[in-house]
Amino acid sequence: MDKVIIKKHDTLRTLLTETLPYEVPLIFSNIGFYKFLKKRDKASYFFKDLLVENKSPMIPFNYFITKNEKSTRKISIPHPIVQYEIGNLIHSNAEYITYLCSKSNFSIRKPTAVAAYYYESSPFDSQYNSELKDDDVAQQDTNEDEKYSSSYFSYDGYTLLYKFFNSLKFQSIEKKFSYSLRFDIAKCFSSIYTHSISWAIKGKDFSKENLSSNSFDSKFDHLLMRMNDNETNGILIGPEFSRVFAEIILQAIDVAVERDLEEKGYRNNFDYVVKRYVDDYFVFTKNENVGNIIYDSFIHEMAKFKLYINESKEQRERRPFITKLTIAKTHVLSEISDFFKSIKRDKNHLPKNEWQTIPSIVFIYKPYTRSNTLITKFKSIVKQNDTNYDAFSGLMMSVLRSRLQRINNEIQYITDIETYSSTYRNFIIFNIDFLSFLFAMNIKSRTSHLMSQLIVIIGEINAKLVKSDQDEVIKKLKDETRILIDIAVQNGKPRIEFINFMIAVRSIFKDAVLDDESIKHFYKIDNNMTSHLDYFETCSCLQLLCNKNNNNNIVESIYFSFHEKINNTNNPRNHSEIAHLLLDLGTFPHIPIDIYKDALKLYFHKTYGIYPTVQEVNAIYNKIRERKLFFIDWNESINIKKLLQKKEMQRGYDS
Repeated sequence: MDKVIIKKHDTLRTLLTETLPYEVPLIFSNIGFYKFLKKRDKASYFFKDLLVENKSPMIPFNYFITKNEKSTRKISIPHPIVQYEIGNLIHSNAEYITYLCSKSNFSIRKPTAVAAYYYESSPFDSQYNSELKDDDVAQQDTNEDEKYSSSYFSYDGYTLLYKFFNSLKFQSIEKKFSYSLRFDIAKCFSSIYTHSISWAIKGKDFSKENLSSNSFDSKFDHLLMRMNDNETNGILIGPEFSRVFAEIILQAIDVAVERDLEEKGYRNNFDYVVKRYVDDYFVFTKNENVGNIIYDSFIHEMAKFKLYINESKEQRERRPFITKLTIAKTHVLSEISDFFKSIKRDKNHLPKNEWQTIPSIVFIYKPYTRSNTLITKFKSIVKQNDTNYDAFSGLMMSVLRSRLQRINNEIQYITDIETYSSTYRNFIIFNIDFLSFLFAMNIKSRTSHLMSQLIVIIGEINAKLVKSDQDEVIKKLKDETRILIDIAVQNGKPRIEFINFMIAVRSIFKDAVLDDESIKHFYKIDNNMTSHLDYFETCSCLQLLCNKNNNNNIVESIYFSFHEKINNTNNPRNHSEIAHLLLDLGTFPHIPIDIYKDALKLYFHKTYGIYPTVQEVNAIYNKIRERKLFFIDWNESINIKKLLQKKEMQRGYDS
């Protein structure tokens, strides 16, 4: 692992960590935007007005991700200009923010300081054994309460919630307390009132009587409103700064509850323990009566902030604190462990100097049958424990990722690959069959990243096999990809989760696995019609279908659709989606110049009420083309491994 020192005084670093959701396409980031602001042409009014100095209310780009088997969640990309502003606000008030987030004794995920460094691993390199662990984030020490830096701030507490339940601290809590209560806030981020940050910092009555536009809380409140079209009810879901905003408010509630309980004679860490992870609460007491008192106190204090407990998700338990989910996970891990034991090669009869040249696994007869058997056991465990696939797919994929990477590491030392190629081929086919089932059952952002990582590893192993075995693996992967595309299409609107998988498959296997017709089918492109595609769908479609100067009819259709989108918008400069499209479609390598320039001309007319001259349009066009990168990476030879590594580093919370 490499220790990377962070430039703490970089005022724009927040754009790389705080202002975007985790759930975005792999080819999307703020890197180009960050570099532009570092070296921006201050004389260009067009860029200043679009990206730096516009104070109007903004409309975010909203899209949906899979929440669970039955529902979706709306995620938002703020307009670049408010990202820039809120990044500056966070940087300028970093110490004050960490102070406001230091008051609660309940929180187990809170910013404590501006991150000074992080650890960067190379998850696909053999020298690190390529485990691609879920906790592959920055660490500042080795305390049980892990400190990490996957964002602008370093955090005290636990990177991921499961770590708390696996910790010695949780075990000590269980020894002391026999009763537990779990609940969360109903639609927390959608319910937060932006003005409530002032209530949390100054008190409700005082803040209403002493309004100040220059205070930190007022500026934060104003920006949260402005980036959401001046809405006061609800904050954007996705960006890390929203969690920081929520943390300040929830810390105030925590403090009030602890004070209330102390006045009633109940002491924290003696009569009870409360742990809060973002908006999930875990209460531990010696009896149910105390649990109810704590519960009522939270109801009372939350109501002051117009927040309410989600009663439908409330859970109460008595010791031992083990759920059906935990039991099921144990059984699942046991089954997959048994499988790998069954295919482990016994090398004890061989000289040790030959161990490295022989596969660690035996030949799997009928890999489809073996995968089907494991899938059946997996389904039985889910059914018997009344759980769902959400809870297991990521876990199982992580285990398989680790196993596949071990095979990837060892195959380079196999001297007689022709003899053992079929052994590795069948192992890969087994994994593809099993993985496609897991992914189909739980197509979410996290599983899409895991699946993409697995595709990369499978591609690297497959490249070392003999040609006939390579072809069999590719055929299997192609068949499963078609099935997965059909599932995605049946589920409705194309979503980020599957787009990431397609980007990975296309990057590693090119046309051999994912052909143009399959991509068109996924995006529901019929007769080159593209007007139904949103920003992420538009750009990923161009990346997948048109980045080799091909499918020019689709390219033209996309740019005509963009022209129409501008025409149908009253004030296009205030729309995040149009701002992103304007810049990214301007940097696409195979741009239809005349159509794009017409769109630029229309943008000016709709925004300023005037038509620019040919010279003005050309000047702006040339400036955009010079940048080459704003948000979408159009590089045909995309480094998918590096993109996935960065994505692992960004996962600093349960997603």
